[in-house]
Amino acid sequence: MKQVKTARGRSEYWQRLRRDKASNFSAGAMALSCLFAVVCWIGILVPGNQAHGRASPIYWIFMLPFAWWGGSLMHFTPWSVQVMRLMFWIAPLGAAGAAVFAAFNTPEFAIPSLIALGLTCAMSAIGYVLYRHSLLRREGPFIETD
Repeated sequence: MKQVKTARGRSEYWQRLRRDKASNFSAGAMALSCLFAVVCWIGILVPGNQAHGRASPIYWIFMLPFAWWGGSLMHFTPWSVQVMRLMFWIAPLGAAGAAVFAAFNTPEFAIPSLIALGLTCAMSAIGYVLYRHSLLRREGPFIETD
């Protein structure tokens, strides 16, 4: 017998997951949290303005994995949801590392990195609280069935 994958649009679970506000806001809060941490590190490590940053390979080394994960997270793929659970803790630790690094090596970026640390911690906390009450935590990520 031929196996056919269930299309996302026809899956009842996918429709419920798309409408679940806690799951969507949790994923969005985590994406923003990680974005703040990544931009903080890019601002510290890449000299110059935004145009100079985009020309640097360091920018792309930091930004491409984030963009790939963030795009997958918005579709609630299993691997991205597993990574999201880790990022509740890794993003604030990464932003704290950036703040400490900035305080000792680039003092002019110390205040912006502390602001990024605060935003990262706040968005991670909001994402974690929302995740605990979400359909995503109760029933898991969307898996295409046969």
